[in-house]
Amino acid sequence: MLEPKIVINHNAILSNLKLIKERLDKNVKVMAVVKSNAYGHGMIEVSKTLEKHVDMLAVGFVEEAIKLREHIKGDIFVMGPIYDFDQAILHNFVITLENTNQFNALMSYYEIHLKDTINIIRVHIKVDTGMHRFGLNLDELVEVMNVMDNKKCDENIIIEGIYSHFGSTFLADAKKVEEQYEIFKKVKDFMKNHYDKPIIYHISNSENGVDTTKYNEGMVRLGNGLYGPMSLKNSLQTTRVAKVLLPIVSIHVLKENSKFGYGFKKSAKKGTRLGAVKTGFYEGTGMSKMPIGVNFFAMSKFYFKSYLKSIIYKESVTYGSLHLPIIGMINMQFFQVDLTKTEIMAGDFVEYDKAPLYYKESVLRSHVLEGENGTHY
Repeated sequence: MLEPKIVINHNAILSNLKLIKERLDKNVKVMAVVKSNAYGHGMIEVSKTLEKHVDMLAVGFVEEAIKLREHIKGDIFVMGPIYDFDQAILHNFVITLENTNQFNALMSYYEIHLKDTINIIRVHIKVDTGMHRFGLNLDELVEVMNVMDNKKCDENIIIEGIYSHFGSTFLADAKKVEEQYEIFKKVKDFMKNHYDKPIIYHISNSENGVDTTKYNEGMVRLGNGLYGPMSLKNSLQTTRVAKVLLPIVSIHVLKENSKFGYGFKKSAKKGTRLGAVKTGFYEGTGMSKMPIGVNFFAMSKFYFKSYLKSIIYKESVTYGSLHLPIIGMINMQFFQVDLTKTEIMAGDFVEYDKAPLYYKESVLRSHVLEGENGTHY
């Protein structure tokens, strides 16, 4: 059957990781972020490839972590707030503690289920350094640590890390990155004076961790940098690791001046050869991220850039070195491309320059890893 497919090159993932590690100090640990199905690339398969090359794997939710634990023995970090502490103990997850309600729930759980047992919960405390999405502020952190001291619960609740999240990249807003880091350093100073057990600190994501080593602390979190190029001040030749391949399922030759497409707004030149591509916005083709929730200036800038792009840049697919214009709108399950100057036949696949993250998990992902004994996965 002719179906859209996404081919993920695991050698490219490892190559990107190697390039990034060469930028990092040797003692800096690496957390590979595989949330959201590894940014659409396949959480289980990507994690199996990365497990032996990184120090920890990170997901967004406990449901992802449970699914991943069936295949991965190493450390799994849950970045979103978790209240199911039974699962954290059962699967030995490293959890995020990031708000006072969650902390109160953890203390209640400690009194009822943890106290006087040998069970432990491993914790990284997230602090808010300015993004205001998740995290304790410094005053809340002080209160949390005081409560934990009073309860003497550090044998069962192990604080292994302190972390935060940059809201911008070094390239886009270096000043804001520096402001967040200054807050993080205050948190770090407090913990060093208050907590005498080893703690790993981390705040840098892919872009900031690679652009400068200044903010890397003990660990960096690598997400999109593993899967493709990054927006950097100091460029790095990472490559896109996935190809979105779409099948041509039907070809028609049109007479001159024939109208076609929804609304009959397109007119064919003599000998126009159109191919129908099997995929549409139902699967994710043509979908894009919009800046919903930003201010008027940012929204206007987005639409202006989109307008200029539509005029200057003709959306296309590729077949080898050929660029084939997309004709008309991308519809629910199909769109059309101009095959006039090609010998492409029905059954051939064209490539669409789109990130796998936009595609449903029902779209087939195939995985390639070339080893010493040939290609396998």
